[in-house]
Amino acid sequence: MLIDTQIADQMQEAIDATFRSLPDIYKTEEVKLEMARVVAFSTRPYQTAARQAVVRMFATLDRAVRNRRKLANLRN
Repeated sequence: MLIDTQIADQMQEAIDATFRSLPDIYKTEEVKLEMARVVAFSTRPYQTAARQAVVRMFATLDRAVRNRRKLANLRN
C-alpha cells in the first residue's frame, strides 16, 4: 500500500496525539504499533481510528481480567 507523505504525516499526527493522551502505563511500543495498524487500515478519520484502537485494547484487557477472575472462582 503506497501513501503520500501528507497522508502519512496526518496518520502519524493522529497516532502521536492519541498516544500522548494515554496514561504512562499504556505508553508502550506495542500499543503504538497497534494504533498504527488500525489507523492504516481504517476507512474512518485517523484520529477516530486511533481512539478506536485504544478502546479495543482496553476492552480486550477488561475481558481478559474478567475471564481470569471467572477461572479463579471456578477453581475454588
